[in-house]
Amino acid sequence: MSLGIDKNNVKKELIKELGFDNLEEIIEVIFDISNVGICVTNEIGMYELVNDHYLNIYGYTREEIIGKSFTIVAPSTEKERLLMDHRKFINGYDIKESELRCIKKDGTYVDTFIKSKRVIQKNGKRYRITTVTDITTSKKIEERLALVSSVLENATEGIIVTDRDYTEILYVNDAYLNITGYTKDEVIGNKSTLLKSGMQDVHFYKKMWEHIKKEGFWQGELWDKKKNGELIAVSLVILEIKGKEDIIHNYVGILTELTEQKKIEERVQYLSSHNILTNLPNRFIFIQKVNETIQAVNSGETSKEIIIITLDIDKLKYVNDTYGYSMGDELLKEVAYRLKKNLDQRVLISHFNEDTFGLLVVQEKNNCVEILVNKIKEVFTRPYIINGNEIIISCGIGINIYPKTNQMPRDVVNNAEKAMLEGKKLGRNGSCFFTKELNDKLSRRIQLENDLRYCVEKKELFLEYQPQIDLTTEKIVSAEALIRWNHPVFGRVSPGEFIPLAENTGDIIKIGEWIFQDVSNTFQKHKNVLKDLVIAINLSTHQLRKKSLLTFIDQLILEEKINPTNIELEITESAMMDNMEDNINRLEKIRQRGIKVSVDDFGTGYSSLSYLLKLPIHKIKIDRSFINALDTTPESGIIIKTIIDMSHNLGYKVIAEGVETKEQIEFLKKNNCNEVQGYYYSKPIKIEELMGRLT
Repeated sequence: MSLGIDKNNVKKELIKELGFDNLEEIIEVIFDISNVGICVTNEIGMYELVNDHYLNIYGYTREEIIGKSFTIVAPSTEKERLLMDHRKFINGYDIKESELRCIKKDGTYVDTFIKSKRVIQKNGKRYRITTVTDITTSKKIEERLALVSSVLENATEGIIVTDRDYTEILYVNDAYLNITGYTKDEVIGNKSTLLKSGMQDVHFYKKMWEHIKKEGFWQGELWDKKKNGELIAVSLVILEIKGKEDIIHNYVGILTELTEQKKIEERVQYLSSHNILTNLPNRFIFIQKVNETIQAVNSGETSKEIIIITLDIDKLKYVNDTYGYSMGDELLKEVAYRLKKNLDQRVLISHFNEDTFGLLVVQEKNNCVEILVNKIKEVFTRPYIINGNEIIISCGIGINIYPKTNQMPRDVVNNAEKAMLEGKKLGRNGSCFFTKELNDKLSRRIQLENDLRYCVEKKELFLEYQPQIDLTTEKIVSAEALIRWNHPVFGRVSPGEFIPLAENTGDIIKIGEWIFQDVSNTFQKHKNVLKDLVIAINLSTHQLRKKSLLTFIDQLILEEKINPTNIELEITESAMMDNMEDNINRLEKIRQRGIKVSVDDFGTGYSSLSYLLKLPIHKIKIDRSFINALDTTPESGIIIKTIIDMSHNLGYKVIAEGVETKEQIEFLKKNNCNEVQGYYYSKPIKIEELMGRLT
């Protein structure tokens, strides 16, 4: 190694200048063999000499560093402080040895330990000789040891380290002391058999050590003894700790007290199998018990039948929203209490989720299930008094009898829930038995719901048009577009069946847009014949709420696919009343585009006259139920006449739907109804037939 840039000239001159002529060879050797980095800096902190080890630490070449400031290896945040310290040191102040994180040439960090010596020449020049040790690895080891120590001290398990013979205890953590009741001074240096209880015999320990020697570890449960003599159940793991030469250095024991753990396990087991609010078995346990009972029935162990009942509380959300969740919780507790009090002890009562309960009973075949159902209904007939508030609730009940109905055992609880949902539709405390017919009905509904997603893409939908007749001229002035679905399995599906499903699934938006598109395409295709015809399109509540409705209509108008004056939107009275202010605002914008708006099924809702005055409509459609009742209910005629007179006074036209007889026509003419629609004139027909009638 060379101490300078030019071994023959520069180095000799520099060393001579430092006053070390008689030590040159010694310094040469020290610089070459030193395992620490050495550098010499002048008064202003510039490098004068560095050895190879110093260059290796920081990754620089000698040419890159000589003549540069020693702060080249310092972090930017430390440069100014280090220069200030250097000037103080040169001028006589001492600097203590220190650790410093420096920056290598490649930008990575290196942890260093630094010691400095001040040297003053005969001519008064001052230099600083610094030794630098790379402590990056030792720092990492130190940090890891600190981490390991922290982990051990904060572990919840007791940790014990013994010597290689497992005779003397060398280390224990705080958890070990907490478990055993000893102090550290009492344990360290003591025998590893300190906790031996005598509950395990010599053969137990012999097998344990045979396993350790063979596998390098042992794990099991045993009885130990605390300092106070109390026996404790523990889980113990013993591990061999070997060095590189595969020689055992130590043993580590990991000790877990099982007394508390077993209590926790029992609590966790209870919580995982019971509803925490009502302390009733949960759905998982209920199904488990149902399966066990079904196995007993199927194996012939019993000739009895299984009754599975599920019930769902109505309007629990309303109680939570009105009185708060704490009130709802108290209500559920009271329901659980009444069920347990009102039903026989042989009935297993389960709390599935917030508002759903399950009941399981095994009884003789053909026993009266209605008695049990009535006892359940009694739970909901009396008001509940919760915190001084009277709350009246009801439920929907589903009953499934196994094996009376042919079904897979795994489906019996789900089938009871299916029946429960049907029971809820029957009103307060409605109940429904699961039957094959119900299952077929629900299976059909599920398939229809699934197939609705693709009915547009598969081109299964089509439109028919029912003419609307002007009673004065008896000519067709408009027609209502009626959606039809030709299902690939079920054939023609009634709109009364699939429209509610589409509204529930959200597919009504896609279907509604398809109707608009199809009507628009029909107008485009038959402009000349249909130019004076108005087509009435039914608009659902979901479509009316959708903010993009106006954008969609504007796009059709912009593309000249429809003439706004040829379109009328029919909206049911109940849809109008839902979110009235927003609906009025949106319908007003629709009217501004030239599209007509009419109220469908008028008279079946609860609209007030004040709201009716605000609606931007031009026509009211009298519901068919009033027309059908004309012959049997005199009041219907009065209601119809009142609707017609009121509508005319407000400037609205009136159309009656469901007209099927000449007598109905004569009554409507006599009372100045403007238009009619019904089988008396025409059933819904294809567009081609409608155009034929127009010409």
